[in-house]
Amino acid sequence: MSAPSPHSASPRPSAVWNEAIREFLRSRYGQSLSPAESEEYRRLRKGYTDALKAEAPAAA
Repeated sequence: MSAPSPHSASPRPSAVWNEAIREFLRSRYGQSLSPAESEEYRRLRKGYTDALKAEAPAAA
């Protein structure tokens, strides 16, 4: 019996970005975002979409 691949246990990069976005929004629930927080949210969303694009060829 072979050992599982070390990569199989690690989450996809997009999943990591998605969780970061969820935590960011959860921590600011019901509050208006400051300009700096809005920029941080945009940075997180860009990281997520870039990760999804990078994963797309791997999934095909």
